[in-house]
Amino acid sequence: MVKLAQRITNSFFTGVCASAKHQWESLRFEALDDNMKVMARKNVAGEPNGVVLSAATSVWMPVSQQRLFDFLRDERLRGEWDVLANNGPMQQLFRISKGQGNGNCVSVLHSGGNGSESSMLVLQDSWTDISSSVVVYVAVDVDSMNLVMNGGESAYLPLLPSGFIIHPDGNGGGDSGGSLLTVGLQILLSTLPNGNKLSLESVVSVSNLITESIQKIKLSLRVA
Repeated sequence: MVKLAQRITNSFFTGVCASAKHQWESLRFEALDDNMKVMARKNVAGEPNGVVLSAATSVWMPVSQQRLFDFLRDERLRGEWDVLANNGPMQQLFRISKGQGNGNCVSVLHSGGNGSESSMLVLQDSWTDISSSVVVYVAVDVDSMNLVMNGGESAYLPLLPSGFIIHPDGNGGGDSGGSLLTVGLQILLSTLPNGNKLSLESVVSVSNLITESIQKIKLSLRVA
């Protein structure tokens, strides 16, 4: 499970950073905010087949790194910003600690708090130190999760993780000061490997998902 969590975190970092190795195509549309970075590429091993669309942006938040990290990793508050939570709290099925501190762990979540019988789970990898905090997550079906938990090979499970990176802004320490929040989202745009004709509507839709998540986070934290 920890190995799979490490893989999704590495995949997330690759997905929000341009890399010649993965041959990202940077996209420019006048309808997009200048601070929104959108890229597309063909899938690599371990991802769903087709064209992957990645969008990311960074915003300053007038809350501390620790407060923001605690909010984003808390399954009880997930319904306030995550569409996967079906507008309600998630349940933590189990967690594996990766080191000292509450936030350094791998956890499996389920949106069954409202009687949902969904077959989808959320695998979340989170860690924090004084330099930065990371919360990465991906939806995984129950059968695939059972395979991993029973010692099965997870290297080729088709996963596209999304998540957050938080850096302190340098104007405080501990529970004071603000932070820089980077939000990254990856989705499968087309199941056709050569389906690289991206529509403005699909790109704007992904951008809007990120913008909406940021607005919900600000609303929940009561910041402007």
